[in-house]
Amino acid sequence: MEQAVRARAAAKGWLTRASAEIEWLLSEAEADPVSVTESALVDCMEQFSKRLSAYDEAQGAVELVIDMKDLDSDISESADYRISKRKAYIRAGQLLSKLTSNVETSGGGGSNKSRSCGVGDTYQARLPKLELPKFSGDHTQWQPFWDKFQAVVDKSDLAFVTKFTYLQSLLKGEAAAAISGLSLTESNYSIACDILIKRFGRKERIVFGHIQELLNLDSTGKAVESLWALYDELQSYISSLESLGVTGNAYGVILTPMVLHRLPENVRLEWARVGEGKESDLEGLLQFLFMEIQRRERSRTFQTQVRDRE
Repeated sequence: MEQAVRARAAAKGWLTRASAEIEWLLSEAEADPVSVTESALVDCMEQFSKRLSAYDEAQGAVELVIDMKDLDSDISESADYRISKRKAYIRAGQLLSKLTSNVETSGGGGSNKSRSCGVGDTYQARLPKLELPKFSGDHTQWQPFWDKFQAVVDKSDLAFVTKFTYLQSLLKGEAAAAISGLSLTESNYSIACDILIKRFGRKERIVFGHIQELLNLDSTGKAVESLWALYDELQSYISSLESLGVTGNAYGVILTPMVLHRLPENVRLEWARVGEGKESDLEGLLQFLFMEIQRRERSRTFQTQVRDRE
């Protein structure tokens, strides 16, 4: 028992020092924003992560030998200490995200790599200044979010801990909660990605989400602008379904009535006149809708011209 408590005290001391070093860097950045480099910030964050892991391990060893009557209070005290020290670490992650996103990719053929991380990944200080989408847990938005994140961040030469920082900064709501229990370390980056893919990247759940969106489309507008907006939304959802293998050829008998149901009544009546025998022709229905909106647009233009002449 005494040995375990002693080891925890040592780990706690080192973690306090690591947190204080981050606090110092943050205070320097507040006084002079250009005085703190990304590499220095990443190095401090990596050291903190190692010390935090060591503290967690030492705390676990104490919990195995401590008297049961003291266990709850000991865990509570340890949790409060841990939270207090991670506040600086979280602020450092936010600062790192701002620093990396505000630096343009350097021109020319020179290398952007600044230092090796020792784990087969290389830290890159510069990343194209792009506005990455945020993800809150909407399954229909998962694939666009993940494709862009992979292209810009995941496949870059950034250190794993920096990639993890980016990932955390782009998540909200249910998605952020899904990985909230993971500390910001290099090894946890791949774990976080796996959790998100398994949670939000399931094909059947994404398909269901797009179908739900189709059913919830607002079809009340009869103006040309409303019809164009409806057409664009239909195309978006249908294209997303096709990318998942739910094509009009295979599922037209299901999707065509579903899309038809979302059209205004006067448009459905016109389709009934020209679409006999095409009950499962999804592509034909979309082509009809496109042409019908164009006809209405031309008709409105002619009416405007006549009124102007009068």
